[in-house]
Amino acid sequence: MSDRYFENKFQDYIPSQSPIINEAFIKDLIRKYVKTILQNTDPGKYEINPRTRGDIYVGLAGIAFLFLKLSKSSMKDEYPSLELAEVYANAAKETIYLSGIRKHISLLSGNAGIFVVSAAVSKALNKSPENEIKSLLKGMEIFENPEYLDDGQDEMLVGRCGFILGLQFLNRELNADVISSDAMSELGHIIIESGRNYANEKNLSIPLMFQYHGREYLGAAHGISAILFSLLSIQLNEIDVKDLKTSIDCILALQNENGNFPSKFNKPDEAHLVHWCHGASGVIYLMAKAYKVYGEQKYLDSCIKCSELVWQKGLLKKGPGLCHGIASSGYVHLLLFRLTNDQKYLYRAMKFAEFLVNKIFLQEARQPDRPFSLFEGISGTVCFLLDLLNPHESEFPFMHVL
Repeated sequence: MSDRYFENKFQDYIPSQSPIINEAFIKDLIRKYVKTILQNTDPGKYEINPRTRGDIYVGLAGIAFLFLKLSKSSMKDEYPSLELAEVYANAAKETIYLSGIRKHISLLSGNAGIFVVSAAVSKALNKSPENEIKSLLKGMEIFENPEYLDDGQDEMLVGRCGFILGLQFLNRELNADVISSDAMSELGHIIIESGRNYANEKNLSIPLMFQYHGREYLGAAHGISAILFSLLSIQLNEIDVKDLKTSIDCILALQNENGNFPSKFNKPDEAHLVHWCHGASGVIYLMAKAYKVYGEQKYLDSCIKCSELVWQKGLLKKGPGLCHGIASSGYVHLLLFRLTNDQKYLYRAMKFAEFLVNKIFLQEARQPDRPFSLFEGISGTVCFLLDLLNPHESEFPFMHVL
C-alpha cells in the first residue's frame, strides 16, 4: 500500500441506463462543507489579525472565490452567495501585504490574487471594480521589467505566469480587457526571454526553462507546465511560438509509460507525485491546452495517459483539496470528459466524489494545514463538486482550457 494514495477499489465504468451523477448526494455534501466553512472562517464572527491569510491559495480570497462560483451554480438560491463573496473579499483586503515585492504581485499567495477576486465580485454585484483593478495593475510595472529576477519570477504562485492567468480570468469575468492585448503579448515575450536565457545559461536541451529556488520544476504550481500553459492564450511572434511549441514537445517526451511526469526536468526518475502541484494532474492542463491550440492527437493521447494514472493513483492521502488532494484528481476526470465527451470520465469523477465520504478516507487522510481553504482544503473541494453538477462547463480555478 502506497503512503501517498489509497487503493482504488471502484469498478471502472460499464455503460448502463442509470444516471452517472448522483445530484442529491453531491448537493448534500456541498451543504455540509459550506456549513463547515462558514462555521470556522466567517469574517463576521472572527477577528482579522496579523496571522490571518488573505490570499487565494489558503486565505480568505480563496473562500471568496468559492462563493463567487457558488453564485453562478444551480445552488445559488440556497445561499446569499454574492454577499458572502463580498464579505470574504473585503476581509481579504484588510490583510494586504505592505512589504515584500513578491507578496505585492503574487496571484495565488499575495495581493494580486486578492484584487483579482475582489474585482470579479464587485462586477458580479454591479459595483465598479476600478479601485481593485488599479491596485492589481501596480504589479505590472514590476513584471514588465525584464531585469526583475527573483526565485520563481515566472511561475504561477508568485510570478508572471500567475499574474497573466489572473488577468485572463478577470477578462472573462468582466467581459473586457483589463490590459491591452499588446501589453499581454509583451508580458508573454518577457517570460519567454526569461526562459530562453535560463535554458541557454544552463545549456539545456529545451528552448525554454525556468527555475524556482534553483530547481527546474515541471509541475503547475512552481514549474514550467503552468508557465507554458499561460503563454498558449497570448499572441506571440513567430520565433517565440516556435520555442514555445518545441518546449511543450520536450515536456511531452518526458511522460513515462505509466502516464506520469517527473517533478523536475533534470531528474527523470523522480516521477512518483500524482498531484496538481507536481505531476500528471497539473501537467495535463498544458497538454489539453496544446491539443486545443494545435489540434494534434499526441497531446490528447498524453491527457488520456494522465487520466488513466490518476484513476489508479489519484485517491490521495493528503486530503480533499486542489493542490495535492482528491479535488485535483477529480478535476482531471472532468477535464477529460470535456475533451472527449466520454461518459467514462464523468463516472470516474463521480466515484472520486463518493470517496470523500469513505470511512477509510475520513479516518486516514491527512488534515491540511488550512482545512477550509481553496487550494488545500474543502473550499476547493466544493468547487469540484459544483463543477460535477455542471460538467460541461467545469474548470479548475485559473486553468482555462476550453
